[in-house]
Amino acid sequence: MFPTLNLQPFYYQSDFETVNIVSQLSDDFHYILFCGPIPFSRALYLEKMKKIPNSYIPFHGSSLLKALFQAQKLGELNRISLDTIHVDLVLEAFQELEILKSPKHIVEIHPERDALFLANYHKTLYEKRETVGAITISSTCYKILQKHNIPCIKVTPLLSTVREALEKVNLTCENLHNLANQISVGIISLGISENPNLQIDFEEYISKFVNKLDGQYIKKSPTKFLFFTTRSMIENQTNSFTILPTLFHEEEGLEKVRFSIGVGIGGTTNLATESAFVALKEAKRHSQKYIENSLFVVHEGDKTTGPITTINTSKSIDLRTTDASLLEIAKISGLSTKTLNRVIQAIKQVGNEFTVNEIAPYMEVSVKNMQRICRKLENSGALKVVGKETLESKGKPRRIFTLNEDRIVSNKGRG
Repeated sequence: MFPTLNLQPFYYQSDFETVNIVSQLSDDFHYILFCGPIPFSRALYLEKMKKIPNSYIPFHGSSLLKALFQAQKLGELNRISLDTIHVDLVLEAFQELEILKSPKHIVEIHPERDALFLANYHKTLYEKRETVGAITISSTCYKILQKHNIPCIKVTPLLSTVREALEKVNLTCENLHNLANQISVGIISLGISENPNLQIDFEEYISKFVNKLDGQYIKKSPTKFLFFTTRSMIENQTNSFTILPTLFHEEEGLEKVRFSIGVGIGGTTNLATESAFVALKEAKRHSQKYIENSLFVVHEGDKTTGPITTINTSKSIDLRTTDASLLEIAKISGLSTKTLNRVIQAIKQVGNEFTVNEIAPYMEVSVKNMQRICRKLENSGALKVVGKETLESKGKPRRIFTLNEDRIVSNKGRG
């Protein structure tokens, strides 16, 4: 069904083993697909998860609806205890079934809660006769409850759900391949032009640099060079656009040479070259103002990354590292920090600017629920509207959101 996918399975006995498995994966893997939300949650905060695209086979949606349908034989659905990654997913399922009474007992799963904790939660409620049974997404919890003769339904993904997850993996990998081979054009502008000997050194070292990119270069002037390569090659040399490439600071006598680099990425050479000139203009403006080397990258759609400098100050926001900010935003918005972390992960996948319709699939929630989440984050100041997307067909233009950097920074400072 997916001939281009080379699937490599990893087996484990405990969900906690996924932490070691993921940590030891090489960067040669293009995607990590977890067999469910629990092993995914165990590995969520690993450094490797930031480098390799990842997701899990969802246990909500049609899979949860099937489990609720099966659980009707146990009794009233609002008297069944459930464990889930997110409470909203369960409440959404009850709304889909038009069940007026919401479940009273739902426990959210997070890394500190293992299968034994879940089993005790369901068992205690059942023994107190507060519930008539349980629905769980944990295989281990299900086995424990069965041993105690507690009525229980195990949520299992439908074949169609597994197929959809693999389709997402396949599409992501194809996009990564296409992105990696996008044309990239770079312009290097040097700040010293007086010494002829240094000019020779410039070209020699730039030749070495471009060789690392498996590219070609044109000497436009003694202090300006145009080079051609692919997105994947320039990403490798800049650690995914987070650090400056090495040019001169390994060469004796050239430590004080100032340079600016503009990189353009596009579907054609002309588009990439135009973007490179725009990026160079920004890089030179920054270098002149702050007296430091810099790199700017202009992607397709005019998205810009930069400044990337010798001290790695490329603008990149990760709310998970600003606990005080997360807590304050959670308090104002009424959303849990877990939901905020899910939004952060989704933004990392979809891009810094996004519409509700674009981010909803990454959050694995309905567009309606995503609108509610974005509205709360906008009201709390965590998101801001930067534009509107014009639709080809008739309809209301979709708002384009981005993280409010000023809001995050100010909160971080108070924390």
